[in-house]
Amino acid sequence: MRKDNELESMCPKLSFKERVIGFAICFAVGAVLDFLAWVSLIGFFEGKPRDFAIFFSAGQIVTILGSAFLIGFKRQFKSMFHRKRWITTTVFLVALALTLISALVLKNPALTMVFLIIELGAYAWYVLSYLPFGQRLAKRICGSLCSD
Repeated sequence: MRKDNELESMCPKLSFKERVIGFAICFAVGAVLDFLAWVSLIGFFEGKPRDFAIFFSAGQIVTILGSAFLIGFKRQFKSMFHRKRWITTTVFLVALALTLISALVLKNPALTMVFLIIELGAYAWYVLSYLPFGQRLAKRICGSLCSD
């Protein structure tokens, strides 16, 4: 069993400036990866999902790393697996893995698109869980759109 101080040494405390720099770097890298994903979208529709899946999924991971710089890696990990978020986090991580497997191993664009949509939905739901009443508002909006 690991002690808290061992975990702390793996995730050292950073100054505010270092956290902001880490976040800014992740934000910039994430923006580049997202741009590359959208540029490679043409290849996706030509039956080559590899590049889009890699860039898109890597962008998601870098975005989460960026927020970890702001709040701390240990706190981010605990927050991701909090009782309110563990299912969403698990769905997101499984969908991310299946996106990459379907694109890189199976080379199946349709399956890759299904997992990308699940990945994006889980990520959006995860982000909404941090906003006060975010998930509740999203449910109401979806409910009103579906009932019209």
